[in-house]
Formats: sequence, C-alpha cells, structure tokens
Amino acid sequence: MGSKAVKIMLEVLLAIVVASGLSYIPAIGGNVVIDFAIIPLILVSLRHGGIWGAIASILFGLLHGVLHPSGTGYIVVPFHDSVMGYGFVAFAGFFARNTVRTAFNARISSTVLNVVTASIIATFVSYSFHAIATAIGAPTLFATEKVALASGFLGFSVNFIATLVVTLVVLVTLIYVKRDIYIPKGTRYLSRKEKSHLLND
Repeated sequence: MGSKAVKIMLEVLLAIVVASGLSYIPAIGGNVVIDFAIIPLILVSLRHGGIWGAIASILFGLLHGVLHPSGTGYIVVPFHDSVMGYGFVAFAGFFARNTVRTAFNARISSTVLNVVTASIIATFVSYSFHAIATAIGAPTLFATEKVALASGFLGFSVNFIATLVVTLVVLVTLIYVKRDIYIPKGTRYLSRKEKSHLLND
C-alpha cells in the first residue's frame, strides 16, 4: 500500500473521529437537531471522491449505530437510520473532480456551486434514509432523548433545513478562508504538471 493511500486512510479515520464527536452535540434549545456529523463526511468525499467518501461514511454509519442506537429490536431501522443514512453522504464524491479543479484554478463561483450542489444532494439523501427509518418504526432520528420533535414532519423538516444551512455555511466559508483544503496534495484529479505546481506551493 502506497504512502498516498495511507495518508488518505488516516484522513478518513480523522473524519470518522471528528464526525463521532460532532454527533454528540445536543439539540438547540432541546428542539432543533443539527446533524453536524455529516460535515466532515461531505468534506472528505469532496477531497477524495466517492469511494473514499463511502468508506468514511459507511464506517461512521456503523459506528453511529453503536453510539446512538435507535429502533431497539429492529435491525432494519438502525441500518437505514445510521448505515444508509450516512453511507449515501458519499454521493458528494461525484462532485470531487470539479470541486478540486475549480478550487485549484481559483474559480470561486464554480467551486461554490459544486460544494453547494454536493451538500444539498448529500444532506437530502441522508435525511431521506433517516425518514425511511422513522417510518419503519424508529422511535427517533438520532437518539432517544430527541424523540419529541423528530416524531413530527414539521420537526423533521426543520432539522433538515437547519442541518443544510449550517453545512453550507461551514463548507462555503472554507472556500473563501482556506480554499486549498479542497485540494489534497497528490490528488488524482489534477494533471502531473498541476500536481508539481501544487507540491511546490
């Protein structure tokens, strides 16, 4: 295994650790649940593509099912709520190539468009699986102490919108304050000449 793969694996593990920590942030005012955990998962998907993003997201989903069990007694519920709900965040990886290239070439508006589109799709798909899990019989979207708001459609919609807004604010802000975070060294999305320039920066 090459050093590049090892570095990416370490980044994947870091994303999982950060996501795990963020998953413990309590609801705002006891009501609105913002899923901060998807932010590092979307970021790693945008940096390295769908495959690495899927590895990070699925592994986190498995871990999430253990850390925040839902639907006790129903294997299919935590599977949809955690594994599927987070695994498909990797859809953001479809925008990795364009995100890396536009960021590298300082095409800010295009980078923003890619990041925003990827975040909307990833968040929507993630919440769709959370909704499926809830419909199947999960007592809650994330943890038993948050059942009150999550049980209602309005509360579910508010959580989705709040999560999407926070995700967009964080990821778009990164474009303006630290654009190179979207450009991993040695990335396969740049040409050899571009990589050489990147390594010399």
